[in-house]
Amino acid sequence: MEKNGSTDREGLSAALRDVASAPGETIRPGEWAKAKELIAAGTDINYEGAGGSLDFDEAGDVDGIIVELAVEGGAFVEKGLIE
Repeated sequence: MEKNGSTDREGLSAALRDVASAPGETIRPGEWAKAKELIAAGTDINYEGAGGSLDFDEAGDVDGIIVELAVEGGAFVEKGLIE
C-alpha cells in the first residue's frame, strides 16, 4: 500500500510485485520502518520473507513447494505436496 500510494485495489498487484521482487535493497521481516523510508525516497526494495526469496513469475504466481497441512488431534499432519 505504501508503494501503491493508496489502499485502492487498482495498482496494488503491480506495487506488490515491485516490492517483493529483485532488483532492490533487501528488506527482511521486521524492517517495516526501513522499507517505508526507502519507498518514500523512491528506492527499489526487494522484500525477502521469513521463508526466503519468493518472487512472482510472469503469471503472478510464486514459485516454490507448497505442502497441504491439516490439524488432526491438535497437531499438524502433512497431507502431501500440492502441484
